This record gives sequence, C-alpha cells and structure tokens, in this order.
Amino acid sequence: MKRIAYIILLFLYLLLVNIVGRAAFLYYNRDLSFFNMADGVKAELLGIPMDMAVSSALMAVPVLLTLLSLKWERLSMRRTAGVLLWLTVFVTVCFTCADFIMYEHWKFKLDASVFAYMSEPGEMSSSTPVSYLVSRIGLSVLAAFVAGFLAFRFTPRSFSAHGRRHARRVRGWVVWLAGFIVLLPLILGVAGVIGEGLAFQKVQIAGKNLTVRRNIFLSNAAVNPVFHMAHSVWLYSEDADRQFRSMDAKEARALTSRLFPADTEDITDTLFTTTRPNILTLQIESMGAVFVRDLGGKYGEGVSMFSSEKEVVTPELCRWMQQGINFTRAYASSFRTDRGTVSVISGALSYPTVSLMMQDSVLALMEQGSGIPAIPSTLRRAGYSTCYLYGGEPSFMNKGRYLSAAGYDRVMGIEDIDVRPEERDQWGANDSIAFERLFSYVTSADRNEPWCVGFQTLSSHEPWKVPYERFRDRILNAFSYTDHHIGRFLDRLSQSPVWDKTVVIIFADHGYPYHQFYDRPDFFHIPLLIVGGALRHTGNVETLISQSDIAATLLSQMNITHRQFPYSRNIFSSRYVSPCVYATYPAGVMLMDERGFSMYDHQSGVFISETDTLREKQLKAILQDSYENL
Repeated sequence: MKRIAYIILLFLYLLLVNIVGRAAFLYYNRDLSFFNMADGVKAELLGIPMDMAVSSALMAVPVLLTLLSLKWERLSMRRTAGVLLWLTVFVTVCFTCADFIMYEHWKFKLDASVFAYMSEPGEMSSSTPVSYLVSRIGLSVLAAFVAGFLAFRFTPRSFSAHGRRHARRVRGWVVWLAGFIVLLPLILGVAGVIGEGLAFQKVQIAGKNLTVRRNIFLSNAAVNPVFHMAHSVWLYSEDADRQFRSMDAKEARALTSRLFPADTEDITDTLFTTTRPNILTLQIESMGAVFVRDLGGKYGEGVSMFSSEKEVVTPELCRWMQQGINFTRAYASSFRTDRGTVSVISGALSYPTVSLMMQDSVLALMEQGSGIPAIPSTLRRAGYSTCYLYGGEPSFMNKGRYLSAAGYDRVMGIEDIDVRPEERDQWGANDSIAFERLFSYVTSADRNEPWCVGFQTLSSHEPWKVPYERFRDRILNAFSYTDHHIGRFLDRLSQSPVWDKTVVIIFADHGYPYHQFYDRPDFFHIPLLIVGGALRHTGNVETLISQSDIAATLLSQMNITHRQFPYSRNIFSSRYVSPCVYATYPAGVMLMDERGFSMYDHQSGVFISETDTLREKQLKAILQDSYENL
C-alpha cells in the first residue's frame, strides 16, 4: 500500500505545483487585465485537466520504478526516482516562471517559436534591465530548487520494508491494481500532451459562456505552460503545407483569389509627380496607432512630466499627416519586427509559426535570385541605387542577410555610425544619432540615378531608456522621443535640395501591447503616411490597407509591374474591390474587412470573436493557402 500511497501523493504534489504556477501567473500579471477573484477561480478550474495530464506525464518514470521495486525490493528509489523528480520538477518550475515573467513583456505564452530567437540571447536581453533579469532568474531558480528538493525528500529510500514474502503474496493483484490506477492517468496525460490539443480545446470551449473565453489573458492563464509548449512543438513539427489544411486546395485558392486578385496594376489616383522619385522608407519601432491621437489613439495624449496637463504624445506624426497622404486604416501584418519588415519589403503575408527572415532556406533562394520578391531588388533592376541604414546590429535575427538578399546594395549598422558610448542604448545608436547619419547620407551624396533608402528606428523599445524627458510614463516618453526626431529629420530634409524629388514612406513595423492584447484589431492598427516634395497632392485615404500592400501600391505608382508579389495589392486599383487586412501572432490569426473582424486561435481551433461564417472561412483559406505556398 505504501507504493500506491506514494504514487497518489506524488500525483497530487505535482498537480499542486502546476496549480500554484497558474496562481503565480495570475498574480504576477494582475495589472495586465481586469479580472475578479471569481474569474481567477474559473481559470484555475478550467486548467486543472491539463495540469492533471502534465502531472501524469511527468511521473511516468517514477511510477515505472515503483512498479519495478515490487520485483527488486532493494531498488534505491531516492537515488533513481528521487533524483529524476528533482530535475523534472526543477525544469518544470523554471519554465513555468519563465512563462509568466515573459508574458508581462510579450503578451503570449512561450511556445516553440521562441527557439528561433534564442541564438542571440545577448540581443534578446537588451530589452530588459540586468537587475530585472538577475532578480527574476534568481527567484525562479530558488523556487524551482525548493520544489524539486521537496519532491526528492518525499520519495522513500526504498520499499524493502515490505519483506520478500509479503511482496510475493500480494504480487498478483497489487501489481495490477497499482498499474491500473497509475497507467490510466498516464495514458490520458501523455495522449493529451502529444495529441491534437484535445484538452486545450476543452479549456476554450468549456468557457463558452464565461469571462475566461472572451478574455485572452484569462484564457492564457488557464493553459498549462508545459502542455502549451509540448502542443506547439507537435504543431510546428508538421510539414508546412499540411499544418493548417482545413479544406480542399482549390476551394481555398478560390476564396483567397477574391481577396488577393492577380492583377491590380491599374491606378485610379496618381500620387507622385514623377514615376521615378527617390524612395525613403522610415520604419518606426512598435509605433502602434494607439499612441497617435489623430488616428484615434487611446493613449495619444499623456501627462506631462512638468505639469498635470495632458499633451500629445506624437505631435510630429500628427503634423506631418496633414502635409502628406495619410492612410487612416493601415494595419500591421504581425507582432514582431522580423515579420513586419518582410511583409513591407517583400509584400508577403505573415505566418503565426514561421518567421521568413529566420529561415535559411528562404534566404538562400533569395540570394540565388528566386524565392520571395522584394521592393529594393525590383527597383534596382529599374536603375535605382539601394541602401539600408539601421542603428543596431544587422546580424540580429538574420536582418542583415535578409536585407542584402532583398536587394540592398549596402546595409549599414551600428559599426557604420560614429557614436559615443553615451549616445547608445541597449539596442544600438539612439534615434537622434541614427537620424543624423541618415540625413547626412541622403543629402550629401551626388547621385545621378534615383535611390531607394531604408531606415529603421530603435529607441521606442523596451527598456524605454531615452535621453529625453517629456512624459511621466516612460513608454509614452520613449515614443515621444522617436516622434520628436522624426519631425526634426523631416523638417530638415524638406529644406534640402533632394526634397522635391523624394517621397518618404513612414510606417510602423508592428504595434505595441500597451494596455491591450493581440486579440483585438487595435493592436495591429499602425500609422502609414507618405510625405515628400514629389507628392502630387495630400489628403486622407480611408481604404483598408495592410503592410503587405505597400509594395504593390508603391510599384504601381511608379509604373513598375508587381505581379511577382502575389499577396500584395495596389489599393488604388479598380480591382481592389474586397478590402481586408490579414494579421498573425503566435497563437492566432485575424482577418478584418469592412463588416468587422474575425480572430482565430489556431492552436485550439476556436474563433474568439463574433461569428461571421464567410469571413471565418476566408480566414482559414488564406491561412491554408499561405502555408501551401510557403
């Protein structure tokens, strides 16, 4: 009976570890979403089936050793099962802590996608202060050590006290009883972890009429982090072309072709005074429309550092929107810089489980002149010189390699900028210094051919340390700092000789989850505007436009074909009759049109938005078609 008691108590202990982990998730991230005690209890109850599955799976080997001890009575349980449990619980608790700590910054649970970003931990840690990392890691390791040690001490040294004769007498029915009690939850647990996420779906569906289902924070809290990681590893291991297959390929293509017509090369509005202007693209780090008052941004105003009055956070963007073409309903394609960059430059859709910039096979094809297309390589064939300037390290996330493969003749990074130590932050050169280098580059060179120059800001990023004091909120202050230098740069550029021949395309790479989550369109809403002396007119454009549509829309204005960009649409074409935007994040996919939006949690197979049968089917068709063409 001691063996059965040990197995049952061990299961309950592991279950308690997982339940406490969820409580820690809720408490640690309590400021991210409003919920009451009842909501927290619901999240705990909904997560228990997955906790049981994970607990059962974690104790597979200790249970096997316990059963073997019926034959080998002197088997040292503490030296075998105890040590293994210590390590298992240690890793489980460390991962659980990492999940709720990183959720504060990333707003999604850790899954297999994070492995792609672990090759450069130094760059990844740039977003977080060292003191923060040390304290969190230290406390996590301590908690994991204690939890593992308790599991170790709980394990008996051996079961030899039963005696050989007694063990022989009860061997028949005790072994079978113990095996049945233990193997049933083990089978169910392992099946739940490596299967098709059945328990995960239960969590989503069971909360159909509860706050948990509609609140993505509570839904994420309910999901066991170990279960979630195991399920995502299984999901990502499938072949790309089969990962999201939900209908016949012809049906998916038919639905997709209505939203992405093959020919949108005609134009109903001419924006430029010439078909060969200089092209300057300014990609703003994390600048969601939520920070831009004139785009209806909820946090477009903030409390000044020097008074209690509210001031506009991004006054320069608002000012230049009045002097250019302002796309009021522009949306990012994804949640990270690497994905947003590719969507703009290559006119590509984003993928919830894949970063094209991080795929060596994709970059190898581009370097060979095939694979996904790109704006700079297209313009280079039209006689343009090309260059990209980035204040950080180009090697991070394969950025430099992708930009070179995309057709930029030269990619300049932090090593090409004369910057003093005090002018750097964790990511590279401050925006003030990087904009100075950009201004010098585009105005000093004497070029006979038109040019295409790309640029990306850095300072509006965690840990939000900038040499600027305007707002009490450090996040709003960082975005205001970047906005200030955008305005200063444009003012100077507009007084230079290159202005009359230049168009400047300003956009954000993605939004930032500032008091919001990925499950609403507001996160993906971004500023997009075109200014410059080569504009024919100014005004607002109310049509829905995605980042991926910038390529086709720009090339059409230049009378250059964009047929090689299958997922990029010229929004000024008479054939652009089904405006919509498609966006992804690790756990989900969004499709938004003139009637509303649909949000699909692809990991659970559940829509977490209001029902719209046609749009939901179109969303699944795009998801499937994009992966089949990957």
